[in-house]
Amino acid sequence: MIYHSHFDQTSTKASRIFEYTSKATSKEEFKRWADDHNIPGRMMKFYYNRKEFPVLEYQSAGTHTRLIFNSPEGQVNMTQTTKSPADAFNGIHRNQGYHGGVVYAAYAILLDILAISLVLFIISGVFLWMKILKSNTWAWIIFLAGFVYFISVVLYIAWS
Repeated sequence: MIYHSHFDQTSTKASRIFEYTSKATSKEEFKRWADDHNIPGRMMKFYYNRKEFPVLEYQSAGTHTRLIFNSPEGQVNMTQTTKSPADAFNGIHRNQGYHGGVVYAAYAILLDILAISLVLFIISGVFLWMKILKSNTWAWIIFLAGFVYFISVVLYIAWS
């Protein structure tokens, strides 16, 4: 069980300005510029802001990056938010698919398999204990001790 107050809850935000000399006009050209500058994550949005400047938003489990192309000034404003570990845990599947390389995809798939196996383990364990509990006094004692321990941990986490 993840107790989120054990993890840092603060995200960090950093801004940088790049010089921009290209005359890009399409989404693909802006995306190519971002790829050339190794912007982390996957492009989630492309739109024009109120000043009609193109804006690209990239997201990964641990980062969110916004690029604003100020064409008249020849600059790109990059604002990158590095998420806290708790937000990164939540962002693993929020990115609308697995992206970020083989290791990232393997980790996300491993989490899915682990979650399914834990649910199946609990369900099968309850059925097995019910078979044992019919005829064994020690099984009842162990079962109730485990249940009391589980409830005490949940109450401790809820009120600490």
